[in-house]
Amino acid sequence: MQVSVFGIGKVGITLIASLLKAGFKVTGVDTDKHLVDRMNTDQITFGEPGVQALIDANRARLTVTLDAGYAVSCSDLSFIIVPTHTNESGGFSNRYILDAVRSIGKHLANKPGFHTLVVVSTVMPGSSINDIIPVLEQASGKTAGIDIGFCYNPLFIAQGEILKGIVTPDYILIGEHCKKSGNLLESIQKKLLGNNAPIVRMNPTEAEITKLASNTHETMRVSFSNMLAQTCNEMPGTNVDNVTNALSFRLGKRFFKGATPYGGPCWPRDNIALSSLLNSIGLKPLIPEAVHRFNQYHSQYLIEKLQHLVNSGKRTIGLIGVAYKVGTPLIEESFALEIVNRLTGEGLEFVIFDPLASDVFQSHYRHTGKQVRTANEADECLKQSICLLLQPLPVIGKLSFEKYQDTTVIDYWRMVPKNTSDHLPNYLAFGVNHQKEFDAPFLDTLKSLTS
Repeated sequence: MQVSVFGIGKVGITLIASLLKAGFKVTGVDTDKHLVDRMNTDQITFGEPGVQALIDANRARLTVTLDAGYAVSCSDLSFIIVPTHTNESGGFSNRYILDAVRSIGKHLANKPGFHTLVVVSTVMPGSSINDIIPVLEQASGKTAGIDIGFCYNPLFIAQGEILKGIVTPDYILIGEHCKKSGNLLESIQKKLLGNNAPIVRMNPTEAEITKLASNTHETMRVSFSNMLAQTCNEMPGTNVDNVTNALSFRLGKRFFKGATPYGGPCWPRDNIALSSLLNSIGLKPLIPEAVHRFNQYHSQYLIEKLQHLVNSGKRTIGLIGVAYKVGTPLIEESFALEIVNRLTGEGLEFVIFDPLASDVFQSHYRHTGKQVRTANEADECLKQSICLLLQPLPVIGKLSFEKYQDTTVIDYWRMVPKNTSDHLPNYLAFGVNHQKEFDAPFLDTLKSLTS
């Protein structure tokens, strides 16, 4: 069986690598001539772990082209994996998907046999049935479920772990328009799998809701654990990890560790999209809006704490981990961005370290007047008056904290071992309060809460 993939960005090329590993002959298609030329002359490297080796080892079965007609003619199934940017209404634009669908449909018009189209990109619920399939039928002159097949097959992935998310997922989600196309897609997915993940099949709209709900539920868990971390941060004699570890026996450990606000290219926009969807069908988006507002408040809460230290005269700040998560160079809506943007004070200087994101982060502030410089080693961040451990990078376990007794270290993920932190006079673990007694104002309030 031959497969084509329309859209060879970071996720598209990782899907191609997975298909090649499974033994498929693959044609990759993109409208970006520069990208296609670089792919065909080996002038491009792939940052996602494991992808480069798979592409290099299977070049003989990969064709990359601008020619959509060729790709359709020599494949039985086409994946579409193009950007769906957030639009002014808070939803996801299908513009690039529909461009690809029209191009594919035009070439399907004269192609004999059954061809299946699979949309991988995240879309708003209702898109497949009311937008994508009608355009496919109009462009091809064929009828979905009879002459052509359609499935919605979103991925559950994280930047820096895309290959892992494709090959060893928690489950495979297939939104099928007809059984025939669902069977074909399932047969392909089974060959990709490196584990025994269940394959869940439903209709396209149900699958669209499931994909959006998955991400927004994860943000709710993150926010709930961050609320508990704030609570323990203010309540004497408490440690949030003791609380969340106990709760995890019933609630699970996934995305359940109080720390920094969530960010990145997906989670913030998915809450907004779900809110927009609920509004559009006459429902109140109380939950996604509350989660989104809390995430913003959490950032504000942490930065206000930090601002107090800056106001006390601490003017140089080291930031370890400036990407939105570990394992990626992406800084979109990272907490580090919020810190640099919102902290105020004359003469502030930021020294940053991140094995993947430092250069991107520094470039972001090149012409802004902000004093941001990169450190060659993480230890340099510890030499500043304040050092923020923003992400749980492995390098943190190798740092010699005891050498920097004067540095105020704020450990948002509680990464520093207790036998080390106990000997650091200026160490602050977010979510841990070592105060022995409650203050008088709280005790007065407690009386009203318990009387």
